[in-house]
Amino acid sequence: TGKVGHIFRPKIIDSAGTEVWGDLHIENGILSVTIPQNFLDKAVYPVIVDPTFGYTTIGATGGATPANYLVGTRANPTVTATGTVDSISIYGSGSGVNFKGTVLNTSMNIITNGVSPSGSFGAGAGWVSANYTTKPTVSTGTDYYSGAVVNGTATIYYDTGGGATDAFYDATNNFTTPTNPTDALDNPVLLSVYFTYTASTTATVSCSAPTSTSFGALTNASVFTSSPNASTTMSCSGTSAGCTLYMKDAGSGSNPGLWKSASPTYLIVSADATLSAGADGYGIQATTTAAGSGGTLSFNSKYNKTGNDVGGLTLTNTILASSTVDVTNREAVVTHKAAVSSNTLSGTYSDTITYSCLVN
Repeated sequence: TGKVGHIFRPKIIDSAGTEVWGDLHIENGILSVTIPQNFLDKAVYPVIVDPTFGYTTIGATGGATPANYLVGTRANPTVTATGTVDSISIYGSGSGVNFKGTVLNTSMNIITNGVSPSGSFGAGAGWVSANYTTKPTVSTGTDYYSGAVVNGTATIYYDTGGGATDAFYDATNNFTTPTNPTDALDNPVLLSVYFTYTASTTATVSCSAPTSTSFGALTNASVFTSSPNASTTMSCSGTSAGCTLYMKDAGSGSNPGLWKSASPTYLIVSADATLSAGADGYGIQATTTAAGSGGTLSFNSKYNKTGNDVGGLTLTNTILASSTVDVTNREAVVTHKAAVSSNTLSGTYSDTITYSCLVN
């Protein structure tokens, strides 16, 4: 009898740092990981499975580790994404005994900021953790060893059956100021010590060029709506707070509006208004559709209008819509409305509205 193998339990983390344990299932030789649906519904994407290095399994046997010993594991050492280390976790016990985590490179040197603040063992066996305040950086594809030093005798759990160099111990280290365990001895066990890290994500955002729209011929008999509606889509990923869609108007260069640039020049000024036939006015309304996925867009109340109520355009960037989480191809549909008076000069009018989007 005895333990002949192990499978690491999967930890899932989203880009906001929210963590959850997944469920392992093996059937007909196929291993699958199930992530709680409630986590996925609320997660900030992308989601990464198993951002840990070290040995995440609870060892079957407890071994005494004396004060000022630095022990650790070389098991599961490879980091799969560049990121920052959040915490060390150890399975063990030792009432009143403290520990510090040490992230080591393959030369057995503690990396920059690799020593964690101290954590404490409990009287009974269990997972205990210490969180980093100044977080060390780890690089994708690089191996790191998971170590810990204690200030009193603690029981740290392990599994037998590891390779000859899977664990190590340094009997002459120092809890107060941990040093590189370059003279550590090897031990063929799998020590229950691991580190959790957050993979770095690069936030991206994009928005499509809006469609062109035209009023055709305007008269003072009605309020006119351009056709087709102008629309743009926005996507952002890897953000912590979503993204925002902005717009700004060219107008005459001095004021926003529909501009007749040929002499004699004339501007149909854009302003917040309720348009009416026979009076100059120009503005927009904005809404969305069911297109896209992820979060939803919230629109600036200035433009969230109906009927002949419009929001005035501005020469500087003004928020049109925004999200608080990542979105994919969420659509903003802009309706342009205008009216003219009997005194409006005849001619060709045009306007250029520039859209841009930024990560929040």
